[in-house]
Parts: sequence; C-alpha cells; structure tokens
Amino acid sequence: MYPLHDAAAQWQDVPFERYQVILVTGPQRSGTTWAACALASQLGYTLLDERHPITGGNNTLRALQRTFAYLRSRNMSAVVQSPMGTKDLHLLPSWPGLLVAFMARNCLDVFLSQNKVDRREGGWTCSAGRTRELRKYLNRPDLRPHFDEKDMICKVKQDVWQSYQEPLLRRHAAERIAEYGELNLSATVDFASFRSHPLWLRGEQRTGLRIKSTNCALVKATPRRSRNATRLWVEESDAALAATITADDAAKQNYSQTFQPRYGRGRRCLNCVW
Repeated sequence: MYPLHDAAAQWQDVPFERYQVILVTGPQRSGTTWAACALASQLGYTLLDERHPITGGNNTLRALQRTFAYLRSRNMSAVVQSPMGTKDLHLLPSWPGLLVAFMARNCLDVFLSQNKVDRREGGWTCSAGRTRELRKYLNRPDLRPHFDEKDMICKVKQDVWQSYQEPLLRRHAAERIAEYGELNLSATVDFASFRSHPLWLRGEQRTGLRIKSTNCALVKATPRRSRNATRLWVEESDAALAATITADDAAKQNYSQTFQPRYGRGRRCLNCVW
C-alpha cells in the first residue's frame, strides 16, 4: 500500500540547500512535522509548522500564498510544513526558489500512526481522514479522476500527487528552463531514508512521544496561535500578498475555495474498502 515506493528519492540526494523556501507536505502522520523540523535545523532555516499563526484560517491555499509572499518580501529562508495543503499543491505560486517536498511513506504505517490520534472518535481515519480530508478531494473536479474513493486517505493523496500534481509541477519548471536551470519545483522524498539523519530516533526511543511531540527543538519554538497573534501575523503577511498577488493566483485561490467542503455536525465517516 505504497504507490510512491519506486518514485521516492533518498533525502540525502535532494539538494535542499539550493532552495529559499521548502514546503514539506504529504498525508497527515507521514512524517512531515519531524522532517520539516529536521531540515530546518540542519539548514539553519526558519521553521513555520502548520500550527504557526501565519497559517491560520480556513483557506489553506491563501495561507500558503501569504506565507510565501511574506518570506519573499523579507528574503527569508524557511521550511514550511503543511499536510493540509496537499489538495492545492499544483495551484501554488511558484518560483525557482521554491521546492515542494512530498513525504512518501508506506500507507499502512501512516494508517497505524493516524489512528493513535482521536481514538474516542474511532481514530483519526474517521474523525478527519474519511470526513474532512476525503471530501476536499471528492469535491474537486480536477482531482476526482485520479484516485479511488474506496482507498485510505494516504493512498488517495499519494495517487493524486503521483499521477496529476507532480507531473504538472515538473512540466511548469521544464517549460521555464531559462528560469529554473537545474532546479526542480518538486521532490518525492522517502521518509524512511531519514533513518540516516542525525536527529532520527529508533522506534523504542520514540516511546511516549505524542502528536507534535518530537526530539526536534524548533517544533517547540512555534509561536502560540492565539486570536491576537494570528490577527497580527495574518495582517502583515496579507499585506505582502496584496502587493504581489497575480490575477492567476487570485483565480486559483477562488477556485480552491469554491469546492471547499462545509463542515457541520452531520459528518459521516465514508468507509474505505481495502
């Protein structure tokens, strides 16, 4: 249960240091938190993980647009973590300093990790995976042809990335060879290859670690997302976005929001078959 097995690169083979902004993404619980923190620590980059106030709000694509605009306006090097942004990876604003790094991991391992969370609600698979996350994909006419809704959400995301999103990103860079040169816009990275990273902990060493609890100190330094902090960060980053957003990026943002599911109490876990 691992569509990206043969497509994933070893982390050591990806020249992360050549990029100003690295977006670490992939299915929830595929290792994005730890990998983003490990890369930021190694490179000396700022870490903006998914809990950072700058990524607040319900419009994930706009949050990433304004985060990128903020970083570029200040010429900051950063690693941004956003597993929730997977549905919009092909709609992101792009430039030669951006790398979209999709974490690849065996989906059975991801499933087991996901369901250590929200056990009272039947595990994360039912509390979020096959409710909120799956509907984001089911609602999108551009994504719908590229996955089987009976699959677990990890496989849905890997299939869409492999068959649709990454080819679009690669084509974008290839068609702009004068700008990108030897740089890529995307990379599929084998999470298991990080076993060689100095911060890697073996299984028995991770006993007792909970969600967002890692041995990587930068995660703990993430600012708290209070109402006031979110307002201040969003105002500043929105100003940077307003000064640079293109008509094409505004249209992509509207497209993404048009198909964003509306959630209520009547959510239903859409059972998978595998």
